[in-house]
Amino acid sequence: MKSLLRHTGRALALGAVLFAGACGDDNNTTPSTPNAPPPAAPAPAPAETPAAAPTPAAAPAGNVTGVQGKVRAIDGTNLRVGDVDVDVTEATELVREFQGAVPFTELQVGDFVRVRGTMSGDGETITAIRITIITDK
Repeated sequence: MKSLLRHTGRALALGAVLFAGACGDDNNTTPSTPNAPPPAAPAPAPAETPAAAPTPAAAPAGNVTGVQGKVRAIDGTNLRVGDVDVDVTEATELVREFQGAVPFTELQVGDFVRVRGTMSGDGETITAIRITIITDK
């Protein structure tokens, strides 16, 4: 008789746990009022637009600034990176990322670079202090 009561008690306890778990569904989104309108569908995400060419923030003349992007043109010691003119001087350090210094002749149109330098008075040209060729772009 005790064995029967023990098994019955366990069965009732298990049933109570299962019932309580089924009743406590907090993620139920069904409206409690049968005549309520269905929830509105979320608005579709806007289409991704391509990023504009990199342009440095308007830094005051002489302040250190930077730009990164693809080299669009090389004319002697002048580069065009995105929409920015970059002057290269004898003091400019040219490095390939994770490899060290390289000669200026290794720089090619289409290379992805990060330029650090000083902004000219007109705000349109950077005199490069360091140019890093990024190899994984």
